[in-house]
Amino acid sequence: MDELDTVAITALTAGVTTTWLITPPARLTPVTTGQNSLVYRVEDSSGARRILRVYRNHSDISRVHHEMALLAALRDAQLPFAVPTPLATRAGALVHQLELEDSVLSGALAVLWLELPGTHPDPADEAQAHAAGAALALIDLALAGIDPATLSGRAGPAYKELRESVSAPHDIEDILLRLPLPAHDTAELLSQLQVVEAQLPRLYAYLPKQFIHADFDASQVLMDGAQVTGIIDFEFSRSDLRIAELAVPLAVWPRDLFGTGSEWSVLQALGRGYTRHLPLLPEEVQALPLLIRLRSIGGLLRDIGWHRQGRVSEERVIWRADYAVQRERWLQQNESRLLAMAERWMQER
Repeated sequence: MDELDTVAITALTAGVTTTWLITPPARLTPVTTGQNSLVYRVEDSSGARRILRVYRNHSDISRVHHEMALLAALRDAQLPFAVPTPLATRAGALVHQLELEDSVLSGALAVLWLELPGTHPDPADEAQAHAAGAALALIDLALAGIDPATLSGRAGPAYKELRESVSAPHDIEDILLRLPLPAHDTAELLSQLQVVEAQLPRLYAYLPKQFIHADFDASQVLMDGAQVTGIIDFEFSRSDLRIAELAVPLAVWPRDLFGTGSEWSVLQALGRGYTRHLPLLPEEVQALPLLIRLRSIGGLLRDIGWHRQGRVSEERVIWRADYAVQRERWLQQNESRLLAMAERWMQER
């Protein structure tokens, strides 16, 4: 942990005890320090454990209010696992804007949650992947029953507006051309972006849409063995293509296994778990390769924007570019196999 982290934690600890009903002395332990959020476990003298989340990727309080309203609706859906429950501040608010001397965190939005039981799954575990896929389908069935008009706040933009949804710089093509990459990799990335943006409007014209989680991977799932105990991190939830939901874990869940051959059993388990509860239309199955490409190129565009803001290093951008290239090459080699596998999910129902 560097000096800034120590200063931030010290300031946060003082801010937490004065803002929420925390009995001092309190201790904050980092859980994650991702680009979207800072997450800390908060423990006080009572022994109670809570989770503090500080939003780093935006300061739009309307979006966080929308997330709170969506979670309240999901808690009423009687799901067989938990979703986060926010704790009100001393003033009765669910969302708090930090007022700290630390210039990095001052003004950031923060929410305090009850800590949910469970640990993150092993991305290589087939039984856990199957259970997670089933849980995702149950989430989507519950989300489909929510009337957007009943939710306060506003959701973020759908993938249809790719550049807006990831806050990509307007000169993204020029930036890609300047990245220190082999020429054939740069050409592949530019082609990938062009194909995705050209074909997305067609998908949005006819595929089913509904509320989705929109960022479902192993880090958003809590489990006890093969049982899902909680689903977290709904900050990106919005109305979007229904099939875009399943495309996310298919693109990222077995991240370290792609190209080894071991990814297929995990992908099979995810898809079987999901389609056991929520069948796919044939045209949704056919959209999966494009949406997996969307996930990888969208992540690159987002990281490029964050690099310009000083939030990630150039090394991170290069890693993301290589990831997008490798995922594209995997799809070129395996697209037919992926589609055949997804079609079998429907035949097995």
